Amino acid sequence: MNRLIHFYYSVYNNFLVPDKLREYREILDLATTHGYTFLTLEDFHRAISGNAQVQEKYIIIRHDIDTDPSAALEFARAETEHGIHATYFFRLKTWDQKIVAVIKAQGHEVGYHFEEIASYAKQHRLRSARAIEQSLPLIKAMFCKNLTSLRKHDTISSFASHGDFANRILGVSNSLLLQDENLREEQGIVYEAYDEQLIEAYGTHLSDKPYPQRYSPNSPQELIKRGDSFLWLSHPRWWRRNLRGNLVELKDRIIEGILW
Repeated sequence: MNRLIHFYYSVYNNFLVPDKLREYREILDLATTHGYTFLTLEDFHRAISGNAQVQEKYIIIRHDIDTDPSAALEFARAETEHGIHATYFFRLKTWDQKIVAVIKAQGHEVGYHFEEIASYAKQHRLRSARAIEQSLPLIKAMFCKNLTSLRKHDTISSFASHGDFANRILGVSNSLLLQDENLREEQGIVYEAYDEQLIEAYGTHLSDKPYPQRYSPNSPQELIKRGDSFLWLSHPRWWRRNLRGNLVELKDRIIEGILW
């Protein structure tokens, strides 16, 4: 029975999820009505780095664009209508330059959702944390090459590690790469979204989740009505149905799992 329920939720989240952009707009309306200030992660990082006072109550909106870059346009449009700026992290495979340009032109922050440790592990069939550690120089070179390619079009100084199924199996996060302070300095990396300093400063980290959980640890509506400040991480794939994009992602996941 548990497997059947798991299968149903998997099908629902990948292929049946309804469009919930109206709910997103309603949440922005609610926060605006309750007097919230909205910040990008860059805004927040700059404030705490300069010991500036961050006005309570605030919401930092972060979107991880894992599978559906066109959905980012819908979120950005809703935010722009509310006079809000948010932070968008695109993976290498979802980095669409036309979409990125539109979002940046609206005043939103765009950063790199990097995953080179997982990518290298799958490409070279590395199955242990020790193998990753031994390959770090090559993985860093891969990261720098990808970043150079992206920077042909954009200035990129903000980063967030992506969580891949390979990371969970290896027990190694992609963020391990940016624990190298020399690499950060050489590549002009201002912050990584999982830097301890950032997390400690904003405190409450709210993330959306696939159905049936929806949110963790609370819904944004609950936190807003309580008057809490928080970072809100969202994944547009849980908010808008994209059959083709999700099928491609599922196919890639299956193939990568077999070949790895």
